[in-house]
Amino acid sequence: MMLGGGDPVALLGEWGDRINHVHLKDATLSVMAKIVEDDAPVTEIWSREAFCELGHGDLDADAILDGLRGISFGGWLVVEQDILPRSAERFARAADEQRHNREFLAERGL
Repeated sequence: MMLGGGDPVALLGEWGDRINHVHLKDATLSVMAKIVEDDAPVTEIWSREAFCELGHGDLDADAILDGLRGISFGGWLVVEQDILPRSAERFARAADEQRHNREFLAERGL
C-alpha cells in the first residue's frame, strides 16, 4: 500500500472490517524511487533490497500494529522481506534479519 502511494494506516480505518490477513513489510522509498527513475526491471526491487527489516524503512510499523489492535485484528500477520540471497553470506544475513523481525514484533507483544 505504501509503495503504491497509499496510506496503510488510513486503509485500516477505511477497510478494517474487510481485512482478514496482513502481509507486513517495510521498505525504503528512496530505493524504490530510484528503481522507478531508472526504469529498472521489477527484479531490481529484490536486487537493490528495497525491502528491509521492520523498523528500518519508511513504513510506520508501530502505527500499523496499533491500527490492527484498534480494529481487533485476529487474522494472520505474515512478515515479508523480499530479497535475492545469492551468497551464503547474504543467506545468513537474511536469517539474522528475520530474527530481528521476530524480535521487533515480540517487543510489541506479538
